[in-house]
Amino acid sequence: MSNDTPLYCDLANAPEHGRALWVMSGRRRLRCAIWDGGTRGTVLLFTGRTEYIEKYGRVVTSLTERGFNVATLDWRGQGLSDRPLGDPMKGHVGGFDAYQMDVEAFCTAPEITALPGPHVLLCHSMGGCIGMRALLEERVEPDAVIMSAPMLGLTMTPVQRIALDVLIRLSARFDFETVYVPGRQSSRPYVETASFEENVLTGDRDHYAWFAKHLEAEPGFGLGAPTIGWMARAGEEMEALSHAPSPEMPLLMLLGEAEAVVSSAAIRAFDAKAPSCRLVELPEAKHEILMETPAIRQTIWGEIDRFLVDQGI
Repeated sequence: MSNDTPLYCDLANAPEHGRALWVMSGRRRLRCAIWDGGTRGTVLLFTGRTEYIEKYGRVVTSLTERGFNVATLDWRGQGLSDRPLGDPMKGHVGGFDAYQMDVEAFCTAPEITALPGPHVLLCHSMGGCIGMRALLEERVEPDAVIMSAPMLGLTMTPVQRIALDVLIRLSARFDFETVYVPGRQSSRPYVETASFEENVLTGDRDHYAWFAKHLEAEPGFGLGAPTIGWMARAGEEMEALSHAPSPEMPLLMLLGEAEAVVSSAAIRAFDAKAPSCRLVELPEAKHEILMETPAIRQTIWGEIDRFLVDQGI
């Protein structure tokens, strides 16, 4: 356990006994964190794109209060893990198999394997895409899975999809895959450019202001828009997953009815083909379902509690 690994428990509103460590994934250094001491089992938490460990501090608190150990990580290219490009705001990866290397490194670290079962995999957004592949390839074998707004497709208008397809083809031909996808202030974090009223992440003003507070305290958490190459690789992975079999373990899937980031249609299509999946749709909830208004969070945690009890966890 490295003593120089930063973890901001106060900023995260997370339990103070959390501790961080560096794990090597190939040549990339990943920041991981553990909250142990629980007697009910262990939750492995896979976060979404642009996210970082501290953003889930309140979620970690809810889990530890329920008796769980929690282990999570910053994916390569984001949070305080290594960022591969000269511009650290890009978070580019050459292929989604790189994230599977991160899963392997994380799940096989001695500090993680020492955490007792039963094991629950909790994924959000891009973490759901990564987690789904890891489940299919048996890199992680939990007793139950919870997915919040998994990235099985992206919300785009037909015009946006055509424009992106053209950009992807041109970027591959003329070698500019590491360029940002065009958009408003692409090199800046979303919460610094979108007002609360127009944001697509959460309907909870307190959480949205809290995200901005994180970036003010630690600018190293910030991440800009995806690169064209990242979008190309993400599209390939989501397309492949749409044709893959569904994992067999019990799965609770959470979807906000006001979702505007990932594809609700893709999530519903997965639910329709997965006998072990239970889909719960939350009225008025946006993308960050676990960081929504108090009323929505109360409903969500009630659903999670019932699901875990049903699995004998």
